[in-house]
Amino acid sequence: MHFRNLTLDPVVVEASAPLSEVAEALTRCGGGRHLPVLDGGRLLGVVTRESVDDQGVLRDGVWLGWGKAQVARDLVTIVPQVGAHGLDEALDALLDHPCALIVDDEGGLLGLMTEHDGVRIALDQCPPDQSARSIASAPVRTVDADELACKAARQMDWHHTRHLVIVDEGQPLGVVSERDLVAEGVDQGRQLTVREVWRERPFVSVPEDALLVDVAQQMLDEHIGCVPLVDGAGRPVAILSRRDLVRFALGSRSERGALG
Repeated sequence: MHFRNLTLDPVVVEASAPLSEVAEALTRCGGGRHLPVLDGGRLLGVVTRESVDDQGVLRDGVWLGWGKAQVARDLVTIVPQVGAHGLDEALDALLDHPCALIVDDEGGLLGLMTEHDGVRIALDQCPPDQSARSIASAPVRTVDADELACKAARQMDWHHTRHLVIVDEGQPLGVVSERDLVAEGVDQGRQLTVREVWRERPFVSVPEDALLVDVAQQMLDEHIGCVPLVDGAGRPVAILSRRDLVRFALGSRSERGALG
């Protein structure tokens, strides 16, 4: 396995760790979003940054909680565990899971692979002249800024996408992600509009003829989950996501294997 494309020696927490300790561990791992959870040395799964944020906040070393969870075990998400030589298996897992845990023959944790790592693998395999649009998803799914966020969640589910372009009076305003909806408790029944969920990030887009290597590098550098491709009038015509890049990386490896 290409260990340079993995998150090695990740910060871990015990299943019994209080959420204050989990939040502090997330702070130590910088921009990391996933904490492997151990129970007596056995890997249970991961805790995500979003799930912790949904429960409370660590302020000046004091945990201010508003959710029901008390310890790391309450927030565990089960993710695939793959062996140290299962790069294709790990990439495939990223199509449906937030990350994959990489383990040795005894089940010990070696590292984890995230979508961000998958984008790095894709970037290594991008031909210099390939267009971003060649693998981007189309058509672009949009949602009105004043639509209920719960309807946006249903639209994501129907179209098997994690991102919707927000439009306001027909003009692209930004992007709302599945992660944004979860972080704001929409999946728990909070009645918000898309505008209220949107975090007012700048609308980052690229021309529809942009090169894949350039867009993938931008996504890595700016930690962007997706980038809309727009035509000369600024209208989104496709959208390139981390999932698209992971799928590309997996397909490229399979194609090279078939060619021997």
